[in-house]
Amino acid sequence: MYNVLYIKQNCAKILICLIYNTKLKMDLVEIGQLIATARKKLKLTQGALASMAGIGRTTLSLIENGMINEIGINKIITLCQLLSLEIVIKDKSSRPTLQQLLAEKNNHA
Repeated sequence: MYNVLYIKQNCAKILICLIYNTKLKMDLVEIGQLIATARKKLKLTQGALASMAGIGRTTLSLIENGMINEIGINKIITLCQLLSLEIVIKDKSSRPTLQQLLAEKNNHA
């Protein structure tokens, strides 16, 4: 069974593939970059976001810079909620058709 986890903000989807209990296709550096970009867009400091999330500023810095080896899912959920990011987990389907991709593009335009 394959599952797909998306973290998306507005129309931009970042795909994280959880492949049958193997490693993430999207690495922690990419997750951290998404969190940092969203934080900066909201004009929040690391200290302010860390305080709101109940984590240390150093921990947030490590997450954003991809220097942390493991991130608990509760931290990711909290950060995503605070940054208006959405996490979606669903069964992986076959590759989308051209029509599906165009429809998705039009829905986000």
